[in-house]
Amino acid sequence: MIETSPPPPDEMSGLLGFLEMQRRGVRAALSGLKDDQARLTPVPSTTLTLGGLLKHLVAVELSWIRADILREPEDPRDKEDEFTLQPEETVQQWLDAWVTEAENTEQTIRRLGLNHPVPGYPQGSPDWNVRWVLLHLIEETARHAGHADLLREAIDGKQEHELRADQD
Repeated sequence: MIETSPPPPDEMSGLLGFLEMQRRGVRAALSGLKDDQARLTPVPSTTLTLGGLLKHLVAVELSWIRADILREPEDPRDKEDEFTLQPEETVQQWLDAWVTEAENTEQTIRRLGLNHPVPGYPQGSPDWNVRWVLLHLIEETARHAGHADLLREAIDGKQEHELRADQD
């Protein structure tokens, strides 16, 4: 019997799927941690924390989609605070915010399409469109998913493959 695989997704579904896969890696790195563990800086050469990475990724996605593509007014971002899970903040609060932004990202991209122009930056670039923004979000999320893997392993020795298995 010949097994067939499902048809490949269209470009938009494939790109959105890759973004979600990277988000899932970050969520896996946070799974089962208490808020105080998400504030730890377990790697001596950096001040990055898992909670701070999560907070930053929410801010980045919100900024690119809502401010740059949809042209909604943006609250000024404090880059220092953006990478810090404050004592009054929780990982769950930021995971919930990320769900909201992820849903908004998918709805916006599907509604506008990948070739929709994104005005304003870089000045005069003919290739500045929703596709470029989506590729950038994938790249940024993947970079920080790698950071999250290292931070989580430094906290308790757990690695992504076992954390994802625990989520399934």
